[in-house]
Amino acid sequence: MTDIYALRAVRAPRRTVVAGDSTLVTEWSEVDPDVHTHVQHLRWGGTEFVPELRDLVANTENPAGQAPALAESFLLRPTAVTVLALRGGIDPAATMPGEDGGEPVPIPGQPGLAMIDRIDRWLVTQDNEPEPAELDQRLRGAAPQQAADGPLDGGDGEQRDDLESRGRLHGLLGASWSRLVDSLAAALLLPRQGELAQRLNRLLLVAGLVERRSSYRRPLTTREISELLACRTPVLPDPPFPEVLPADQVKLVRRATTSDLFVVRKEWRGYVADEIADIRNVLAGEHHDMRFTRIDEAEVVETTSSSTDSSSETSSETSDESTFTEQSKRELDLAINAKGQVDVSAQYSSVKLDVSAGFSADFSLKDSTDRTTEIAKKAVARAASKIETQTRQERTRRTLTRTELREQHKLDNPSSDHVRGVYRWVARVDRFQVWRYPDRLQLEFEIPEPGRYLLEQLGAPPARSGSVGRPPDFVLPDGGITPENYLGLAATYGATGMPEPPQPTVGTSAALALMAKDAGLAPNGDLWNAPVLAQAVEVAVPPGYAVTAITANVEVTPFHAIWERETSAHGGYDRQEALHTITATVAAGDQMIFDSQAGPGGGTNSIMSSGAQDHLVQFLDGHLHHAGAEQALAHPVVVKLPISVCLVGAWAGNVGVDLKCELTQQAKDAWVQGVYDVVRAAYDTWLREWRAEQALAGSPATLDERSPSRNAEMMQHEVRRHVVTWLLGESPFDGRNAVPAKAVPPARDNTPDVNIPAALGSADTIQFLEQALEWANLAWVAYPYYWAGRDRWPDLMDLETVDPDLGTFLRAGSIRVVVPARIGFGAAVLHWLTFRQPWLGGACAPVPGEPMYLSVAREIRDQMMPPPDGEPGDSWEVALPTTLQWLDDKATGLPLNPMARLGKPPHEPPDPLLGDDEA
Repeated sequence: MTDIYALRAVRAPRRTVVAGDSTLVTEWSEVDPDVHTHVQHLRWGGTEFVPELRDLVANTENPAGQAPALAESFLLRPTAVTVLALRGGIDPAATMPGEDGGEPVPIPGQPGLAMIDRIDRWLVTQDNEPEPAELDQRLRGAAPQQAADGPLDGGDGEQRDDLESRGRLHGLLGASWSRLVDSLAAALLLPRQGELAQRLNRLLLVAGLVERRSSYRRPLTTREISELLACRTPVLPDPPFPEVLPADQVKLVRRATTSDLFVVRKEWRGYVADEIADIRNVLAGEHHDMRFTRIDEAEVVETTSSSTDSSSETSSETSDESTFTEQSKRELDLAINAKGQVDVSAQYSSVKLDVSAGFSADFSLKDSTDRTTEIAKKAVARAASKIETQTRQERTRRTLTRTELREQHKLDNPSSDHVRGVYRWVARVDRFQVWRYPDRLQLEFEIPEPGRYLLEQLGAPPARSGSVGRPPDFVLPDGGITPENYLGLAATYGATGMPEPPQPTVGTSAALALMAKDAGLAPNGDLWNAPVLAQAVEVAVPPGYAVTAITANVEVTPFHAIWERETSAHGGYDRQEALHTITATVAAGDQMIFDSQAGPGGGTNSIMSSGAQDHLVQFLDGHLHHAGAEQALAHPVVVKLPISVCLVGAWAGNVGVDLKCELTQQAKDAWVQGVYDVVRAAYDTWLREWRAEQALAGSPATLDERSPSRNAEMMQHEVRRHVVTWLLGESPFDGRNAVPAKAVPPARDNTPDVNIPAALGSADTIQFLEQALEWANLAWVAYPYYWAGRDRWPDLMDLETVDPDLGTFLRAGSIRVVVPARIGFGAAVLHWLTFRQPWLGGACAPVPGEPMYLSVAREIRDQMMPPPDGEPGDSWEVALPTTLQWLDDKATGLPLNPMARLGKPPHEPPDPLLGDDEA
């Protein structure tokens, strides 16, 4: 409601005629000139609600947030003027409860308010242009108070009516004026009270009319009455306004103000030949024939390929076996002999014996040791050679579609003279004229790239009837080509032979079985070192994938033998028959997995422990069971993944390794590129076939085939769409879809199914925006292409059309748009700008008999003709260039400019290149 509350919202200085009373001040103080004995101050303005708003502004940081609640409470008071009180006329004798529940008392200002209401209703019947005498007579009859002794003598001998006395006028209308100002201030703060604000604004203007009649002390002319009612802007005091007002929901380039609207209308006057476009010479006896031939080729390549790859596997087994056998034997021999000697000394081996008394004893000690050491290492390696067989079969089918367009232009000169043809550009002459429309609330917008959608629509040639339909625009999905949408993309453009999408994750595995070659004990010996089972393989990775994680599962059977094991009681070894501790190591890529089985008793000994000295580890308790978790590789592996397994203390083992392979980005990009190539090839083929058929049908250029009138209609509708989008604040603006599309439309049934609730929900907004604005006076001026995005410059700057106005619109980088509100809809439009509610926040659209109701006949007329209150002004003519050419029939000389206006005497060039006779 900017025009009502803004103290600074005086009428724009560009008004042709500025009314003396262009604003209606709602608060002032004056001295009664008819009182001579003492000074009487007459105060006009709000006395209840406006002072409360001033206190709110002075003492509150956010007055706009608390003002609506204060306004709601005020409109509940008996002194407030409400819509209910205004319906059906105002009762001058209405009362309100007295203080402390006492007797009812009259409502202050009620008689004056009833008089203003009756005057207003009468002015409506007179179209706000009554005769001065009739207005004075109506004022005398409507005034509830008359002087008992007749007209008042003002002291200067002049007889005056009661209402010409400022004191009596204030006594009649002072309280009414205060109630109107307070109620209007409250209604402006509430979205649902737009209708009340408009009604109070009108009553305040009527009260101001009565005040002007009293101030002038003379009858008002019919023109003055009309201007006081239609051209005044009531302004509320500052403070508290505009601090208590909510922010506008619709932002404009400039604040909406009421002023004279100037519209430039135009019409075409004719066409004239302009500068030279082309000159064609045909010599004597020369025949010139030009033929245009266009060839379209479509090539389809079908390729079928198959390949077989077999990867190599290498396995190795290593078994270490040791056998130690030791036998020790010691013998002692004794021999006794009787001899004659008494003393005998002998040396045997390392023992010396001395025998006496004629006897001799011989001792012999024999030591014998047998040691056998056997160490055996067996290695078995198996290799399978890699065989790669690739078979490629390719079939190419090439289809050539040749389309020949014969546009023959023949120049035949059988005469003996040379012939030349001068082609000139054709310019269109338009006449422009300024029209003035007084007192219009104007809304201004700045629309970027207004013709973008229209250019895209016109740039696509219309489809002609034929066997080949027009293909849709080639547009990829927002998220790119994915396995979820590639089939829909193929169906849209008719593509066949689409490559299947690869799985994002696949798995492969390797299984290794290991077994000791000699599981028995050595003859009569113990085992010192446990056997080692080892094997290494390389697992082929599927093409296009990389191994990102592995999972290893190990199942190992322990080795039973007699072992020399380490002891914990002292440093040394002892002999024991038991199961050997198992250790398993699996290496894959950059991951190393280790596990061990030392028996249920645990420990770090090489022999499994049961946890009790008198109990051995049972065979099944000695098995190694390893169910590993998934291990991620730090660096994904492609082509081949090396895997090695080492089992110590095992008789046999099985190792399974699962490989998690994820699709590489290169493979995904290759699939996307393959899908794109197939889809694009299908689209290009479809487009070539359609263009060829359209060319044979003779399709004209789209930007040249419509009339200027049709172009003007399209441009206006496009600008209107931009304005409506701005006013609705919807980006993107999708319209109002009350006719949903049918999922499976039945055959020969094109009847739309209307969504009644959706249509009812959007009807108020559609009718309000179409009726509240004066679209016939929509005016816009185009600014050059460089105000568009830089990437759009190449598309806009060289755009040419036959219709110069259409070209200007399509090339515009931005346009300035001004659209006025329809007469009588100003308050409703301002209410929309503030609260974005149609029809002043009312529950429904106006019905016949209400001020803003617009008949269908009136709406049809306004769509076809400009408003009738326009005043014509200056006019001028302009020649606008077109792309049309004209063959000049005057081939004797080069053309001159018949519309030359520059250089007329006395400002002609000092040395003209063309003489006066030539020009």
